Amino acid sequence: MAIIYIESNTTGFGEALLTASLPYDDVYFLLRDPSKYAFLNKLDPRIHIKICDTSSIDAVADEISHIDDVRYVTSTSDGYIQIASEVTERLVLIGNSPSSVNLCRDKFSLQSVLRDYGIKYPVTREIQKPNDLKGLDYPVIVKPRQGTGSTGVRFIESCDQMPQLTEGSWILQQFAPGTEFSIETFTDDQGHHLLAVTRKFVTKPPHFLELAHVLPLELDDTTHRRITETAIRALDAVGYTFGPAHTELKIHGDSVTVIEINARLAGGMIPRLMEHAYGWSVVDLYIRSYLSGRCQFNIPKPYLTTAVSFIVPEVDRPYLGVEFSAECFESGEFHTSGRNKGKFDFSDRAGYVIATGTHGMAALRSSLRSRKCSRVLYTDTHETQVDAKDIYEIVNQKSGPPRFGKLTSNLLTIEKAHLLMLRSQGVIKSGQFCDLKEAVLALEYNPELLEEHHSGRGDYFDYEQYVISRCGRNTGGMIQAARSRNDINATHLLLSVKEVINAVVERVIILEETLASRASETLDVPLPIYSQYQTAMPGTAGHYMAAQGEILLDSLDPLIAMRDELERSPLGACAGAGTSFNTDSQYTARLLGFKSGPTNSLSAITDKNPALRCASLMTILSGDINRIASDLQLWSMREIAFITLPKGMYGGSSNMPQKRNPYLLEWLRLHHDLNVGHLTGAFSSLTHIPTGNSYQASRTAVEIVAEIAEKLLDMLDVLTYAIEGLCIDTIRTVRAVKHGNACATIVAESLVQQGKSSFRDAHTAVGTVLLSGGGNKDSLSTAAANLLTELESEADGAQAYERLVGGGGPAKDNTQAAVTSLSGRLRAVARHQLAFRARENGNKRDLDNRFRRTN
Repeated sequence: MAIIYIESNTTGFGEALLTASLPYDDVYFLLRDPSKYAFLNKLDPRIHIKICDTSSIDAVADEISHIDDVRYVTSTSDGYIQIASEVTERLVLIGNSPSSVNLCRDKFSLQSVLRDYGIKYPVTREIQKPNDLKGLDYPVIVKPRQGTGSTGVRFIESCDQMPQLTEGSWILQQFAPGTEFSIETFTDDQGHHLLAVTRKFVTKPPHFLELAHVLPLELDDTTHRRITETAIRALDAVGYTFGPAHTELKIHGDSVTVIEINARLAGGMIPRLMEHAYGWSVVDLYIRSYLSGRCQFNIPKPYLTTAVSFIVPEVDRPYLGVEFSAECFESGEFHTSGRNKGKFDFSDRAGYVIATGTHGMAALRSSLRSRKCSRVLYTDTHETQVDAKDIYEIVNQKSGPPRFGKLTSNLLTIEKAHLLMLRSQGVIKSGQFCDLKEAVLALEYNPELLEEHHSGRGDYFDYEQYVISRCGRNTGGMIQAARSRNDINATHLLLSVKEVINAVVERVIILEETLASRASETLDVPLPIYSQYQTAMPGTAGHYMAAQGEILLDSLDPLIAMRDELERSPLGACAGAGTSFNTDSQYTARLLGFKSGPTNSLSAITDKNPALRCASLMTILSGDINRIASDLQLWSMREIAFITLPKGMYGGSSNMPQKRNPYLLEWLRLHHDLNVGHLTGAFSSLTHIPTGNSYQASRTAVEIVAEIAEKLLDMLDVLTYAIEGLCIDTIRTVRAVKHGNACATIVAESLVQQGKSSFRDAHTAVGTVLLSGGGNKDSLSTAAANLLTELESEADGAQAYERLVGGGGPAKDNTQAAVTSLSGRLRAVARHQLAFRARENGNKRDLDNRFRRTN
């Protein structure tokens, strides 16, 4: 026995239905284009996937004719419900007639049928020629004659607003004002069973994008009866006899108008809302209902009320998914990446949040709060790649203010959290807090105010002097209550480490994107693989680029993990022994984006290992860059000349006119050496200091992180520029493969695979042939010589890399798989970084808003 599904929706229900049907019968999935379904490779292998022309009833019927004992045929995709009904009728199975389904889908033909039943339906006109637009009573709705998901629906107030219509059949409908509902039903031979009444919230005209749903909605008995009876009469009118239906209506005063009937389960996460409200498995009950021919959906009492709110990104901004609030009852993504193209239909929505409640408005408010706390991860916040002018400025930069490490970059953030805590604990009074708040906000607006208060003892004392001079000693002198420069410096260090890692991650992502792109472009561009500076094996540039991308991501992962594990704030540890004030260091920790405050005051101000770990991991990354620069430097030598770099990488000679020096490759290597030197000095400085705070430790820790980060970021920019503009001379790389006898190992392996010898004997024979020029004439040597000649004939041996399929070798399919894997990892890293940044920026906004609102 068999269950057949023709195509599927892509929101998850169709996929779940396929899998849930397996315990009952054999399951067949008929589809036309496998690339449409991202879930296809995840399906249970027991599901029979059949490729056919699903838009043709004859093609579908022919495919099904080979399947015995079909139980039912259906579709969860609106465009294929008609085909499913026609096949169902041919097989004499339970289901709606094709004419009934066609009436539901054809919004123009539907009006005459409903009017005959006395059911109100908007006056509808088909658009076939320009004159059809004359004499209209505006406003009107223009929409496809057949369609779903608000696709193409537009509100028109005058003929001047009429959009350019694409191919297909279109209709105009008189606009029906009112509140929008949908009625969910399941029909069998016992009648139309009411499942739920859903309240729908949509955007304002001229579009009607659904933003939220509430189910089931509490209505007064009269309104409930009027809309449900109208929906049931509409189903009778079209001859609806079996299955789920989703009927949309509007109520305006005493008038109920049917907008459309859909011969399927509702979309828009409404089935999921029913599951939460009633405790159902909609998928299982759907299957049982079709197999039994009877509605299996029974509404329990009491039940919950549920609501869904949809997350709609800004139009035309690329995004990489949604970061949901941890408090969400349920959430999910429709698209893990994309761009809102402003179609104002279901495709605009990136995700959803679901909430429950004891009544409709409570559930809706909860879902809206969850939506507000969720963040779309926009990718257009990435920095752009550099050009030759940027490279010149990087390399020849004059000394300027450092990008990282200055206490003033974090001091006011720390100050806001500390003052909020002092106020909440009653250490300072409202008036004092307000005066201090004004001083902080004034300095934030105009940092130059600090220049008027030089203490000669560093940034913090400059700040304290500024506050005292502005607020007076009684108020300004309180800012250091329950804290010390020691815990300020320790907190500044951790915030600086986070800031540095964020910057590094975002630059590495840009380099990784460049490597992945170049790898895809050069999958079949020959490039020898080297061992101990000698030509070793045939390879490709794509294989090389993918390898570097993989190594860099492996080096980046622990840096990201280290940042994510910085969960304990030192603020509140004071000088190393805590404080006698009644403080709340957990509160300041949360305000600053940490999970907890100090658990041990002494370790909080002593531990500088985060600086050493960060510096070490960044130096490993700079070492990866150094290795690539070494490769490029060798390949750019005139004797080898595999590559040409973009012009910004070169300089001339002051004496030798023939020379073009790719000196920025040496610049990269020099900066790695400097980073190693800084790191070595930091290990020396930070590991022989006694426990407790010291000026040497605090200064060294921040400076080493800042100095290595500055150099690493510049190195990443320069290398990205070099990789992006790198050109490969394939004539020379092919020649190197041939002249370097790069195919020798492949020949030895082929002799073994042909059963001619052991690997060691084959290895010896190939080496002998290469050294003697083929003079030895024993059978193994002859076979080796012949294979060498054969491989050299394959584009001078350059295409021999296609034979290297094992162990992740450079064969084109392997490299393509490696690039795909690299892109997947890169996508995960980019998404994680966007989410981290979104949380961090959200914390800063929350801190600032709380600080400004508090008195």
